[in-house]
Amino acid sequence: MLRLARCLQSVASSSRMATRSVVTDAAAALNNISAMVEETLESTDDVLRTATKQPVTEAASQRGRKPTKTNGKKNEDYKSFRVNTFIRPIDLSKQFMQKRPRPRLPREGPGRKDALLTDPFLRFGIDPRHECENGTLLRDYVSDMGKILPRAQTGLSQRSQRLMGKAIKRAKMMGIIPMFSKRRVNESYYS
Repeated sequence: MLRLARCLQSVASSSRMATRSVVTDAAAALNNISAMVEETLESTDDVLRTATKQPVTEAASQRGRKPTKTNGKKNEDYKSFRVNTFIRPIDLSKQFMQKRPRPRLPREGPGRKDALLTDPFLRFGIDPRHECENGTLLRDYVSDMGKILPRAQTGLSQRSQRLMGKAIKRAKMMGIIPMFSKRRVNESYYS
């Protein structure tokens, strides 16, 4: 940074000179700046290489474990790092290096007991396949783009969701509901 400031000072001082000399001095200063930037980038690359390689093997030897092998087998005790990512020093500590169990994704839709309360087809004993001609009912289970909504949004049981998907596909093939949009309902007709 100190070199960069000196170069900028030399550019500022050269502005007092004649126009031609300013242009040549500015070009020389820019060349100096670009050379310094390249040097700093090379030095930071060297520092990053040594910082990422050395502490991993030292930390592994301090714990009494073998350092990670490079023969293609993954070491199961430690987290692996992605290629071309920046590694912070804290990432090499013991608590961050140990693998943690993956968080499980939440279940899609309600469970069996909850579905008895939220699923109208299950509650009233209706087969969704027989409702494939009821476009206003199917409209509630289709997104604005015409996709079948997931079970987490519909609140249906697994069986009802599967049968509702079949009913929606049949209605689309019969032309009762549009393929790629949500069916518009005329409110004046129903009021």
